[in-house]
Amino acid sequence: MLLVSWPMHEQWDNPLVNRRVVGALVVSAPILFVGSYGLALWQRATHDLALLIALIALGMCLGAAAAIHAMGARAIYAFGAVAAAASIAAALFGR
Repeated sequence: MLLVSWPMHEQWDNPLVNRRVVGALVVSAPILFVGSYGLALWQRATHDLALLIALIALGMCLGAAAAIHAMGARAIYAFGAVAAAASIAAALFGR
């Protein structure tokens, strides 16, 4: 049972929808990497930090694709766990 209501949740059990969503994420991953890197540089980040930001964005995009591919509709639980971990890390290590 999900705590949130999301219309795509029911459709993710459909293999065709899974394939399309994963394909879209994999195709958009390089665009996300370049865009994140460019945006970080535009905001005057160093090249090392811009690369780190872009790699994190790329990892999250490909991780979402892998979770949807492996777990289908249950991937929403993985996304919730990552969001909770990121919130805790931001609260602990944020300034």
